[in-house]
Amino acid sequence: MENNEEGITTDMIERAVFGEQVAHFMNSEIGIYIKARSNALVEESLNELRTCDAENAGKIREHQNSVVIAESVVHWLQDAISDGLKAIQIIESRE
Repeated sequence: MENNEEGITTDMIERAVFGEQVAHFMNSEIGIYIKARSNALVEESLNELRTCDAENAGKIREHQNSVVIAESVVHWLQDAISDGLKAIQIIESRE
C-alpha cells in the first residue's frame, strides 16, 4: 500500500473509486431493478411468513432466509457506497 505526501494510500483511492462506481450502479436501471426486486422479495416473504403454519419450521426458515438474503444484497451495496464516501472525506481532509 503506497502513500503519497499527504498520506493518501492507494487503498483509500480504490475504496473511493469503488464506492462511486457502486453509487452510479445503484442509480442505473439495473441498480434500480435490483433494489425493486429486493424490496418485492422482502414484502412477499414477510407476507408468506405472516400466514405460514406456525408448526412448519422449514417454511418459516425459508421465508426468513429469503428476507435476510434480499436485504443483505442491498446492504452490501450501501456499505460499499458508505465506505467510499468515508474514503473521499479522508482524502479531501488530507489534501
